[in-house]
Amino acid sequence: MLLTTVSLMPNNEGFTLIELLVVITIIAVLSVIGMVAYSGFLKNSRDAKRQSDLRIIQSALEDYHSDQIYYPASIQQGTSLTSPNGRIYLNQIPKDLKSDQSYSYTPSPLGCSGTGTSPTCTSYCLYAKFEGSNVPPSDQGCSASGYNFGITRP
Repeated sequence: MLLTTVSLMPNNEGFTLIELLVVITIIAVLSVIGMVAYSGFLKNSRDAKRQSDLRIIQSALEDYHSDQIYYPASIQQGTSLTSPNGRIYLNQIPKDLKSDQSYSYTPSPLGCSGTGTSPTCTSYCLYAKFEGSNVPPSDQGCSASGYNFGITRP
């Protein structure tokens, strides 16, 4: 005679509601931490690009000054930096990565001209607005409202 046992207990395969909620909560917390860290990384990388852009513009301005003995009275982002005789110092002046921000160029003394007439532009400040918390110190004498980083001639 063969005896078979019949289980009156249901087959409990799968996850309980509590287990699923715990796993979903852990995944959500890890996702938020990852997104915050990634956001900070993006801000810092855009700031590094801004600092690099200003150094490129600064180098082109110094080349311009060594040839012309003065700095230009103005520069426009997205255009080239050329001398009055047509020499190109920078093919395209970089633009800020964010469309609602821009770099600023302020020659000095106030009201100077870039044509070699008196008074000529003898110095300048380049400005950018950094997003991150690690903003390097600005060069002495370079501060402007709305910008938190500025450099001047070396």
